[in-house]
Amino acid sequence: MRLTRSRNMGFRLCSLILLCLSITAAKASELGIDYHYSWVAYGPSGLLARAIVDSNSQCPTVAIDSNIVPMSNRTKNMPAGFKTIKVCEKLSISTDTKTITIGNKSPIKIPDKDTVTTNIAVVGDTGCRNRQQNCDTTQWGFPQIAAAMVQQKSEAIIHLGDYHYREHGDTGCAVGSPVRDGDCWLSWQLDFFHHAEEQSLLGAAPWIFIRGNHETCDGPDRVRARAWRGWFLLLDPAPLKESNNMWDNDQCQQFPAPYKAAIAGRDIWVMDTSVIPSLGDRSGNSRVPKYRAQFDHINQQVGNRPVWLAMHHPIWGMSTFGSLTVSLNQAWSQAKKDSLKKKSEMVFGGHIHLFEHLRFTDKPDQFIFGGGGTNKDREPSKKPNPSFNATNMSTSNAFDFGTLTPSTDHWKVQVHSVKNAGMTCKKIVVSGSNNCSYSVPYL
Repeated sequence: MRLTRSRNMGFRLCSLILLCLSITAAKASELGIDYHYSWVAYGPSGLLARAIVDSNSQCPTVAIDSNIVPMSNRTKNMPAGFKTIKVCEKLSISTDTKTITIGNKSPIKIPDKDTVTTNIAVVGDTGCRNRQQNCDTTQWGFPQIAAAMVQQKSEAIIHLGDYHYREHGDTGCAVGSPVRDGDCWLSWQLDFFHHAEEQSLLGAAPWIFIRGNHETCDGPDRVRARAWRGWFLLLDPAPLKESNNMWDNDQCQQFPAPYKAAIAGRDIWVMDTSVIPSLGDRSGNSRVPKYRAQFDHINQQVGNRPVWLAMHHPIWGMSTFGSLTVSLNQAWSQAKKDSLKKKSEMVFGGHIHLFEHLRFTDKPDQFIFGGGGTNKDREPSKKPNPSFNATNMSTSNAFDFGTLTPSTDHWKVQVHSVKNAGMTCKKIVVSGSNNCSYSVPYL
């Protein structure tokens, strides 16, 4: 009798616990905290908070310092391949904000925009090229890169583009779906969000997300679009323009305007160069006037703060085939850039799947961080184009990322391997090697 009563009490207790858990889960869903991924980024109108939740879940709230406000649905018109999720956001958050807390996640600290930041991380080209790499092994470097980046405790992170590489074969997209080239939520989740979240990198610091050529539209030099729908839905910092045909190819923006992010006493100007061809422009250099106009615009906006330029394609870069992004280099050469040239400290790009540093007699230092995980390129053996006026160039094709750390009168730019171990970079202009550490004087 006692045993039966004990069992009945046990069953009732278990039932009560299960009921409480189900109510708690339901309340959590109602409160909008049952979600997958969240982050903070810089954009044209300041800071923004964004979260990805299940399609039937409510958006979480966001605490801007101590002020709790709702997040809104980014769009109700989801593209094919993304209908299982909802993207929530809060735009136009002041850059004077100290912390941003999305739902029940840990607060994200915002670096002071006028004080030199302790540590800024830079990475690019992180996706897995699943036709050439085994994405479940160390052939793909991003999971290790993400873990190593977290150890640096950076106060801001710059991603130079190319998140999405799963375009062929097992992309994660449903078989027979209308999705082209693997541009669906599951492939984006596998290529970037899962490991960025799993390694606690996504919420570690505010991001600058830059669009790469793997997130581009149809264009004169391309026979197909790439993952532009995922880019504009998930990561593009500007508000979406709602319409019934917003996901048709002819609605994709090829030349969004540049914008600046104020960090560490610098104005970081972000340019979308996703449609620049790697070599010459087979469409009659039609892009040169577009990017020349963008350089002209930035030149007009330059003030007293030093400038960094950040884009996917390097203005000056070398591959095994020789000079890259000729059109972008021409646009720089033709632009009215007296103020920009005077105030530019550094230029950052990716696209080439390795690290490069170029120093010049008449231009800001060019850094290329394209070793973030995708299939590595061979180190270039040719010297830079003589027109670059490069006095030094060094390179390494390890999986790597960079950190920018302030010193008394210069930035220390350090390249890190996946294990945060020491690296060796090969010199190209002159023979020899160095330890992949560079000093860039303050302006």
